[in-house]
Amino acid sequence: MKRNQKNSTDVIEKVGPIVLPLGINNSVVVNFKLTLYRLDNRNYHVLVCDPLVASGIVLLRIESACTFAHLYGSKLCDCELQLKTALSMISKDGGILIYALDQHGRGVGLVNHVRVYQVEQTGIDTVEAHKALGLDVDARHYFDALKILEDLKISKIKLLTNNPSRIDFFKTKLKYVERL
Repeated sequence: MKRNQKNSTDVIEKVGPIVLPLGINNSVVVNFKLTLYRLDNRNYHVLVCDPLVASGIVLLRIESACTFAHLYGSKLCDCELQLKTALSMISKDGGILIYALDQHGRGVGLVNHVRVYQVEQTGIDTVEAHKALGLDVDARHYFDALKILEDLKISKIKLLTNNPSRIDFFKTKLKYVERL
């Protein structure tokens, strides 16, 4: 690779941070720092709540965009609850939330996410709906999140997830990973 060529996960643009006060649990206002990242053609919101843990082990949640739950409050999935729970935990303990705008619907995109919902409404679950449409069950990747963590100089995390592939990925790339 030529020295001046960009790797597909290089940080192309970083805007911020700005202070973003968020209402947590509909009562307490917590100041997060928001930075926007663009890596190649993918976009991320990164919310950081200080104080970060003195041990250097950072609480991390990677949240894939879900327009239906996050924007409209849809109850077709539990994405809204997961996001609110993660923000609440991060606001108490410090940590980071990486919001992956371009990994919608398990990474299949917004249009396919609608198609998955259509198939699910015939009575089958999410995994089977993805398979029926010829889609990857989980098309997300975490190389960009890793690049963001490198930019933030973070190598030890407590990962808020129930996704085994996320855990396996980060265990091979970072010094320390614990699932929470």
